Amino acid sequence: MNKNRNPTRILITTKDKIIRSAEVTNYLSRLASYHYKSEVLNEINKLVAKGIELENIFILSESFKYDFTYSFLKDIQIEEKSIYSLLNIGLPITLQPNEKILKLKYGYQILNYLYDNSTIAREFGFRREWFWNNYLEFVTNSFEKTTNKFLEHSIITKSKKKRESMIKYIKEKKLAFNTDSFFFQKNIKKENKNQTEIAKFFLKKINIIQRPVFGNFIPSTQTFKILNVDLIKKVKKGNIQFDLKSLSHNSPWELIIEGAGELFKYFLDGEKRKLENELMKSQISNAKKDEMLKNLEIIKESQKTLEAINSSSNGLPNQYKNTMRELVYIQLDQLSQDIKQRAYLINHNTPIIVQSAGRVDLLA
Repeated sequence: MNKNRNPTRILITTKDKIIRSAEVTNYLSRLASYHYKSEVLNEINKLVAKGIELENIFILSESFKYDFTYSFLKDIQIEEKSIYSLLNIGLPITLQPNEKILKLKYGYQILNYLYDNSTIAREFGFRREWFWNNYLEFVTNSFEKTTNKFLEHSIITKSKKKRESMIKYIKEKKLAFNTDSFFFQKNIKKENKNQTEIAKFFLKKINIIQRPVFGNFIPSTQTFKILNVDLIKKVKKGNIQFDLKSLSHNSPWELIIEGAGELFKYFLDGEKRKLENELMKSQISNAKKDEMLKNLEIIKESQKTLEAINSSSNGLPNQYKNTMRELVYIQLDQLSQDIKQRAYLINHNTPIIVQSAGRVDLLA
């Protein structure tokens, strides 16, 4: 059996009303993003449930682009040069403050600012070389000592106005580092409040960014592990890819999607509930009933297959109840549900109709 074939095909239609082509193409773009977000949120909640430290779960501040290959994306150690390419996608934002990641983030910002504003930047090579030659100082040493050192760096322009601007920026980032971290705070109540606010900011970013890059930082190996990287890179289709098989406008619109994952499970759950409700009606012919029972069995088998490919998070163990971890888990789960519900709307007031669903022949 070819394990890389997508096991579920779903036919979606719209109500028999006027829907513009632009609305349909916009919906398809959103649907692909919803599929991606649902998959990664499921993976994050698995990490949260396993007890992974919240400070090691991160999101990048910008969307990845579908027209980029991102061939460098893999497990990236902090000392690898490709860390620069990762930061060029977006700055890391963690669920809770992580000293190492904060140093990397603010070091990247300082080095870029100095290079952009220096009149002699080219003397230090290309921008990436300037970064490679200096960023580990921020990551491995005291942030305060490193920033103080760069206040006197020869890259700083000698003209008074420019120099003052560059020095001011470094001092602002040093202050921001101390504010974002809790390493110098003794007030526990204040710290708890800050932790909650940072978690809320992280969740807000997930909602705002269309195609965010998520990851897990592994301290023991100093590695950034990117989640669901196969859905970002242009690679051979895997188990949870999203694939548009056909699109037609025969009044109403019809589209067939193929794939697996959380969004497909959600669509199947909705179709299953619809069939079960129809079967409860008394006025239904035996032929119709037999057809619906057959379709219901197909859906149940498809659900088993999808769960076997990529299981959903099973919730938090009891030891994590009434903690920051539980708050994060509940909020992530709610956000995932909101995304799935949005996938049912082609525009603000027009729901889609899941017409039928079935398994693809995996041996084909």
